[in-house]
Amino acid sequence: MAEWFCESGIINEFISTWNTPPPQSHHLLELQLDLLSRLGLSLSTEASEALREIKGSSKSAKLAKQLCTLESQPGSSPQMEAILQAYEARLARAERVESYLSKQKQS
Repeated sequence: MAEWFCESGIINEFISTWNTPPPQSHHLLELQLDLLSRLGLSLSTEASEALREIKGSSKSAKLAKQLCTLESQPGSSPQMEAILQAYEARLARAERVESYLSKQKQS
């Protein structure tokens, strides 16, 4: 789940750079809708602004509308689990670095 959290953040950043959506952007928007729904999150303000510019009845436009209506569910179980996994991964990495540095000092 930590991966979902990171991936949705990366996609949010990418979407927020769009002046116009790239061709076949509905594939990315489908993924983002799935990730955010599972995590109980919503789009960033910047990504929402970019998606509000998509008009029409294309797949991308329909998905953009759905994404813009998502609301965060603070403290949802999947969201909290993803955050916890991310913290655990950081802690494990810090422990590995500390162990490596300790071995280097002893050498």
